[in-house]
Amino acid sequence: MRIVFRVILFVLLIGIPPFYTCADTPTSTDPPVSVPPIQETPTPKNDLPLTMEEREEVSPSEQLPSIPLEEGAPSSPLDTILDPTETPTPPTPNEPQKILTEKTARSLTADAIRINEILANPSGSDTGNEFIELYNDSDSTVDLKDWEIYDKTGIASPSKRFTFGNIILAPHDYLTLYNQRDFSFVLNNSDEEIFVDNADHIRIAHYAYTTSHEGLSWNYDDSQWYEESPTPHAENMENPLTKDYPALMLNELLPDPIDNEETDEFIEIYNPFDTSASLENWMIKDATATGTYLFGDATIDAHAYLDRISQHIRICAQ
Repeated sequence: MRIVFRVILFVLLIGIPPFYTCADTPTSTDPPVSVPPIQETPTPKNDLPLTMEEREEVSPSEQLPSIPLEEGAPSSPLDTILDPTETPTPPTPNEPQKILTEKTARSLTADAIRINEILANPSGSDTGNEFIELYNDSDSTVDLKDWEIYDKTGIASPSKRFTFGNIILAPHDYLTLYNQRDFSFVLNNSDEEIFVDNADHIRIAHYAYTTSHEGLSWNYDDSQWYEESPTPHAENMENPLTKDYPALMLNELLPDPIDNEETDEFIEIYNPFDTSASLENWMIKDATATGTYLFGDATIDAHAYLDRISQHIRICAQ
């Protein structure tokens, strides 16, 4: 009994390992593997975000990697844009700009079309003899399709306007339009206006006159209007205001004859010069609106006289 007690006491003193299940402890008898500790690799300085102080210290070559260029390629895109040796190519305009340019060019060309001559009071019958002449004062052809020409009546009544068809006016050429043949409106002898509009209804030309003398047309010479002999579809007569005229003398005037005023009144002109003087398209007129006389192909010889009696001229000497 004493022996058994001693054995139990010995067991209690030295300890007996507790009982475990398979799930509580590994069954492998392999020695444990030694795992070395993980060591962190330091990040290069260049891969870290730079502070402002560090950025100032870094040269441009360190900030951007050097990329090899092909032979002949510019070292920078700006080298191509800012190269002073090359002439820059203007950008290609977009479509609205192109349309605007064409319209502007058309307007500039159309400005060369002008009213060049107007015959409102022809000698004899007016019907079919009145005309309006246009002139293309440019080096380019001008398409007159859908252009309009009209007088004052056409302002309120567009149906009285003359609309051009397929008409091309060549450079430095004339276009003469006659009433009753081309346009239907009648040109007034006084207080009249003529208008020309292009196909875009833009006013191209305009002229107004207060009176017109029979047998004379209104002409334009690049600077002013004047009356002269008609020259349809041809160059206008020289501006009489710019001519150098001989200083002829109104030598004698008989306003009150003894017998018949209708046949005996006269006007006398004297040429005091040593050369003859042409009176072509000269005019004598009195203070009335209708009292005018237009010389034809008349000439006064040197130191000679020329008279016109009242039965041949429509003026009244008073």
